[in-house]
Amino acid sequence: MKRMPFLLALVLALGACAGGGGAEEEAAPRTFEGHGVTFDYPAEWERIDDTTTSASAGNQIWNESYGLDATNLVAVSLYTIGAKITPKNINGFEGEITAAIKGVVEQAGGSLEGEPAALTVDGLPTLDYRATAITTVDDATVDSRIVLMFDGADEYFLNCQYSEQERRAVEDACDLVLDTFSVE
Repeated sequence: MKRMPFLLALVLALGACAGGGGAEEEAAPRTFEGHGVTFDYPAEWERIDDTTTSASAGNQIWNESYGLDATNLVAVSLYTIGAKITPKNINGFEGEITAAIKGVVEQAGGSLEGEPAALTVDGLPTLDYRATAITTVDDATVDSRIVLMFDGADEYFLNCQYSEQERRAVEDACDLVLDTFSVE
């Protein structure tokens, strides 16, 4: 009878050791709720203050940025623009929008990569661009995924910016934001 409690304790101890040696479970994402939108972002990411986005047209209403640091982040902004862009007329604006994005990217010392992909995010007509640019933080070259979601005369501007070392983390976070983005 004395051996049974020891054996049980040994089995429980071995079970605890085996369970603790595996990969850490990923924390559930956090949810941003504000400015009439919601989206999820990685739990380990922090709010990044003092970031700005730029556009060649429109008035910025707000900006929220979350990331690993000031270089590797996802910035979500709202701009009001002069035209009402809908699923039916977005194709007529694509050339003008692409020229504006190209100008902003070139102003930042970068270039666009190819043509935009047409998407739908939360029912909104969306253009998805890839670009390189020079960051104002440390003059490093960064890659960006620039996503423009249109809700009439409102443009939700998403900039997923990353260094080569953090590419996978930021691309995954960008996908998370886009998959959960919702206008209330």
